[in-house]
Amino acid sequence: MSLRLYGQSEEGLFHQLLKINKGGTVIKIYEAFYLWIPVATNRTDLFSFEDIVTKEPILNKSVNQLQKGIENPKNFDRHAFEKDIKLQRAHITKKISKEKYGLIESMN
Repeated sequence: MSLRLYGQSEEGLFHQLLKINKGGTVIKIYEAFYLWIPVATNRTDLFSFEDIVTKEPILNKSVNQLQKGIENPKNFDRHAFEKDIKLQRAHITKKISKEKYGLIESMN
């Protein structure tokens, strides 16, 4: 896979999110989060925090952390955010995998 394609893949976007989380501003983390979400969830209808929480409730904790971090960047806990987003990513990946497997099974 080329570097450009990797950067646009779920894994590449997630890696970028984690990298920005290490030292970027909360706004930059928020931007990276918004780039990663539609690719990770296979959804293009997530336009706001409310959409994400309603349509992908597993991400509620991360969304809340980002909202509070935007309001008060000094209180943003980067370590907790990274831990939570990694767990949420694992859940999303498992969910997507099950959906794809179910589709393949139904086609057979």
